[in-house]
Amino acid sequence: MRVTHPFHPLRGREFALVVRKNNWAEHRVFFFVGDGQLTSLPFGWTDVDPPDPFDAVSAGRSAFRVADLLALAGPARWDPRRRNDLSAAQSNADRKLWSASPITVLK
Repeated sequence: MRVTHPFHPLRGREFALVVRKNNWAEHRVFFFVGDGQLTSLPFGWTDVDPPDPFDAVSAGRSAFRVADLLALAGPARWDPRRRNDLSAAQSNADRKLWSASPITVLK
């Protein structure tokens, strides 16, 4: 197993994998360092798993430019300042719906 995290001090060093397990809701790999101490790292910081197929195929490329994606998301973007306007519009629509439909009691 090799440590691949770019900022970890053990980056590039290889260790014998002891076990990989889910520890406190996080997948971790356990190994012994030089002084015999059992150490663990998140498995994403190592080369234990093969690379994600999408990442391998895309090789850092994207079919879309960031500016185009932002323009596309523009109309759908949520504005927290308009939250009250939206809830007021929704409550007005609800009032119209209930006032437009008379309640009939069947006997």
